[in-house]
Amino acid sequence: MQKYAILILLILASISCDEDRPVENRDTVIRSVPVEYATIAEAVGASSDGDVINVAPGIYRGDGNRDINFGGKLITLSSSEGPENTIIDCQGGPEEPHRAFTFNTGEDSNAVIGGFTITNGYGHFEIGGERGGGIFCDSSSPTIVNCIFDGNVGGNTGGAISVSGSSIKIVDCQFQNNEAGHGGAIYLDGTFKLNFEEPAVVQIINCRFEGNQATAPDAYGGAIYAQYYNINVVVEGCVFYNNRADWGAGYASGYNSLTKMTNCTLGGNSGTMSGGIHIHGNRADTLMNTIISFNSGGQALTCEHASNIFLANCDIFKNRGGDWVGCIITRYGMLGNIWIDPDFCDLQSGDLHISQDSPCAPEYNEAGQLIGALEPGCLP
Repeated sequence: MQKYAILILLILASISCDEDRPVENRDTVIRSVPVEYATIAEAVGASSDGDVINVAPGIYRGDGNRDINFGGKLITLSSSEGPENTIIDCQGGPEEPHRAFTFNTGEDSNAVIGGFTITNGYGHFEIGGERGGGIFCDSSSPTIVNCIFDGNVGGNTGGAISVSGSSIKIVDCQFQNNEAGHGGAIYLDGTFKLNFEEPAVVQIINCRFEGNQATAPDAYGGAIYAQYYNINVVVEGCVFYNNRADWGAGYASGYNSLTKMTNCTLGGNSGTMSGGIHIHGNRADTLMNTIISFNSGGQALTCEHASNIFLANCDIFKNRGGDWVGCIITRYGMLGNIWIDPDFCDLQSGDLHISQDSPCAPEYNEAGQLIGALEPGCLP
């Protein structure tokens, strides 16, 4: 029954926490919901640093199972049977906003949530607008592992997750059918990070974004929008499919946030100006081993006041508004960048694995490396 808790702890062991404060040196206490504690919030309230809360399968609703705050405690909250079987239904809406979790008391990466579906969240008013339908983080940096965010609304920003000045880690999660004015699934804001001392560093690893949308006029970031100066974003091994926004239907950065994207796949997204990625600002953003193909309504990648973007081993192909154009026109043919059909297994159904003889498979490209997020998954 504790297999997902063990899996989550193993994943965390591979994530560096060198700069995090140490967890209290004592025996770990495992607490269970609902056997020992009727609600999640009750178990959190009884816990101390280093404890593990194990949540049984079921649908959790109402007070005590939403609007939960760890209160600075470095604890692991995990399901015993995974997100498909353990659901936090926030039952939020514009008249009665509720989200699953708020982190605003300095938690670091040793505060962990893993193995839940979070649904029907609606963002509370935070820092200039309704933010974070599922989770809101303010100067706190938890780790989110193996969660599904489905059908949450952020209002102004961050349908699933909204972050302000926080070095959050998001690993092995799915984001589907979330919406907000900007950042349909995730909104990242570095402005308030410790008065512009060290930048926030956000890691988004091995996640899938599908059917998310940014709905504001001139909207940015159908899946993810990273904004303002003091934030560095690392996106690795992620898939973006069928997301929608005017600028950067998959991913958008604004006002000199810094992005490093590696081994990602963006296909089947829809934007007015840019169907794949939008970059704003003149920092040295990096895009490596990434596919941007078959996105509609705008260029593959657009830049605004940006000229330093670095691309290597990328395949940008058949985007309706243009591929190697605009600010990346000189990158085509350089450093392993190609314009060849990646040969997705089934784009229409959202299967963005590549075929075994795809030019993005390691055996068939100049760099000898995988291009995109997904290994070959079908015959030619």
